Amino acid sequence: MGRIAIGVGTQFNTLQQQGIDLNGQPGTDFFKVPQPQVFPASSNAGTSGLPSVNIADASQLTTDNYRLSYAGSSGWTLTDTTTNQPVSMTGSGTSASPYTAAGLHIVVPTNVSAGDNFTIEPTTYAARDLSLNLTNSRQIAAASVVASTATQANAGNATISSPTLTAAAGSVNTTSVNLTISGNPPNTWTATDAANGTTLSSGAYSQTNGATIALNGWSVNLSGGAQTGDSFTVSGTGPGDNGNALRMAASQQQNLLENGGSGATATFGAAYSQLVAQVGTETQAAQTSAKTNQALLNQATALQQSISGVNLDQEAANLLKYQQAYQASAKVIATANSLFKTLLQAVQ
Repeated sequence: MGRIAIGVGTQFNTLQQQGIDLNGQPGTDFFKVPQPQVFPASSNAGTSGLPSVNIADASQLTTDNYRLSYAGSSGWTLTDTTTNQPVSMTGSGTSASPYTAAGLHIVVPTNVSAGDNFTIEPTTYAARDLSLNLTNSRQIAAASVVASTATQANAGNATISSPTLTAAAGSVNTTSVNLTISGNPPNTWTATDAANGTTLSSGAYSQTNGATIALNGWSVNLSGGAQTGDSFTVSGTGPGDNGNALRMAASQQQNLLENGGSGATATFGAAYSQLVAQVGTETQAAQTSAKTNQALLNQATALQQSISGVNLDQEAANLLKYQQAYQASAKVIATANSLFKTLLQAVQ
């Protein structure tokens, strides 16, 4: 659940920063996303502080914890405590070049001793600690800074993506730009200022792969299938636009988690379903184990009672047998007493 919380918070914060709110201001973080928890081992001999650990890529986070160890001249190592397998790190562990591993950035401390180690828990408390950063609904950056459209008269079937910002929302140039496809066959795109026709940039276009166009602090993707003369427009919007809100809503359908290096493969919903299934499986296993242990307890109790316990039915039968024996003995004694008296009377 913590990994999902971090994924949702990070995605919404990223999209917030790509939009503008109802006040016409660039969006600020939607959520306060908690950073990983770090704990030193009680046996550490060094006098340094804790490593600085931050989330670098939420899509690469796992649900595991890690042990960061210092081995003296051999340097630092990272171990997955769930699998007990080493985790590869890149970088040098400094502020300028932090270690990067498992979606984390790690800056190691100085003044450590060989054998010192630290436990890193990236997601353990994230679901509990995730909190809302916005204080007013007007701060939701629902509007896109720029939007893209295809000219209705286009002869081809190429599409243009929603712009992705490559600069801070407040510094994006929102001048309207026309993108035109030319060549025979179509092989070039040209960007011109929509107001005065000035050429701003141009590049190669492929009927198969399309083109990625970056300009003025934004980037768009043109798909293949355009014809010569087809055009598209990228222009500024306003607070009344809802393009960024639609992108936020679309996040639930996108693969944003479980990136093992070749791209994210799970949506938030899929990750939650996996979590529910795992909890259900472990709950079923616990219930089965409890029933098995109860059966073993009942069997052991019955065995113990059969050896050292009291069987009330058997004891009742024994009491009845002893009572009958007592009554028979009493009659024998009474008969003997009568005979003895008779003998005494006979000799008098």
